Order: sequence, then structure tokens, then C-alpha cells
Amino acid sequence: MAIETRSRKVFNICNLIILTILGIGFLLPYVMIVSASLTDEGEFLAHGYSILPRDITLSAYIKLFQGDLTVVRAFFNSVFLTVSGVILHVGTTTLAAYPLSKKKLVGGKVIMKVIIFSMLFSGGLIPTYMLIVNMGLKNSYLAILLPAMLAPWNCILIKNYFTTVSEALEEACKMDGGNNLTVFLRIYVPTSKSIIASVVLFTAVAFWNNWSAPILYFDSRHSDMLPLTAVLQQMLQENVNPSGGSVGSGFAENEKMATVVISTLPIIIAYPFMQKYFISGIMLGSVKE
Repeated sequence: MAIETRSRKVFNICNLIILTILGIGFLLPYVMIVSASLTDEGEFLAHGYSILPRDITLSAYIKLFQGDLTVVRAFFNSVFLTVSGVILHVGTTTLAAYPLSKKKLVGGKVIMKVIIFSMLFSGGLIPTYMLIVNMGLKNSYLAILLPAMLAPWNCILIKNYFTTVSEALEEACKMDGGNNLTVFLRIYVPTSKSIIASVVLFTAVAFWNNWSAPILYFDSRHSDMLPLTAVLQQMLQENVNPSGGSVGSGFAENEKMATVVISTLPIIIAYPFMQKYFISGIMLGSVKE
């Protein structure tokens, strides 16, 4: 026992050291970005990135919200896409997972095989783009929302979680006159908050960070529909104001870093509140009894 206890202590110490080093390595770049966003532009150009800001100022944030409204408009576009996408995705995925969790569903195994196949193989970028254009969805938010209404992996997670719900609860609800929709809303959804919260977090992060699809499906005449991450990508890549300004009138470096902070802050704030659901939901939803 003494040897095992000593080995366990050594393992815990080594694990703590490694995780601490990794944590510092992951956190340090973000700290430097925050520092740059709070640094005066002249000081930043003279000294570059640093852990602590020099000549602290909020001018970068003030310019973003009081000057050109591109970033403000893009922020609300991101909020709209994220909220709409989460509602559509979670609603569709849970409604699909509920019948698939029933062994008596006719053709359920075939449907599951189709879902798994779609997770392993996709049509690719060009066929997907042609499909969206031919459906008349170009320059529309539906081009981003509709393809993401159902994710195979999330559907499998929720389906596996639903199979762990006691059948006695469902039978009791039906004996009281409840139909399948009542059972789904009053039994399965309330008892599956952890896995649903995990899927909400996955989906929110995916929609919030999605910049490639908006750039692909929105042309230059609809740049006011771009979300924040797409605007940030253009700022960092082209060094040009997305509203059409020249290089000379583009965003300063500290303004770009302020945009990075603004684009990441909502997810950073939301994650601690959903962490407990995230951990328990993944553990239970990924294992089938």
C-alpha cells in the first residue's frame, strides 16, 4: 500500500506540473491579446506584445463601438446566428433522437446507419455550395442555419442518453393520458438537461466561431450580414476595413486585438456556468449501457 500511495502521489504531482505548464501555455497568448487591446497604439507599435499593457487605454474599444458600426453590427449578427442556430439544432436533434432511442421504431437501425454514414462521409465543399446556390439560399442566413440543423454525433449522444431514461416514467405518463409529445417534453427533456446543455454548448461554440460559411455564401453587397468572426478574419487577413475603407483607414492593431477579445468573451463567460452539465452529459451520453 505504501508503494501504491507513493506512486499515486508522484503521479498526481507530475500531472499537476504538466497541466499547469499546459494551462500557462494556453492562457499566455490570450493574456497578451488582452494586453495589446488595452495598450496605446503607439506603444504597441514601439514595443510589440507584452504580458502587461503599456499606457493603458480603452480607446480601441471606444473606437469600435463609437466609430464605424461594422463590429457592432457583426456582433449582433453573431448573436442572432448563434441563438437561432442553437434553437433549431437542439430542437431538431432532440426530436430526431427521441424516436431513434425506441427499440420498436420500424427502420430505426437503418436510419441510424444513414446518420452514421453521413457523419463519416460528406458531399464536400463544392457540391454543398452548388446545392445551397441552387436552392436560392445564397446571401441568406438559411444558408448557414439549415445545413447545421442536425449533427449526427450530437444526435447519437442524445439518443444514447435517452435510452437510459426509465421506461417506468414513460409508462406512468401515458397512463395519465399523456401522448408521445407529452412524454418527450415532460419526461425526456427535463431528465436530460446535462446532455442537452452539452449539445447547446457545442452548437453555440460552432455557430459563434463559424466564419468560413458566411464568407462563402455572402457576397460583397451583403457584407453587413457577416458575423463577428468573419469580420475579424477579414480584418486580420486583408488589413482593410470591412466596410470598404482603404488600408490607411483600416483598423489599428489594438482595435484588432480588441475585436478578438470581444469575439471570444461570450463563450468564455458562458462556459463556467455550463461546465458541470458539460462533463456529466458527455460521460453519460457517450456510453451505452
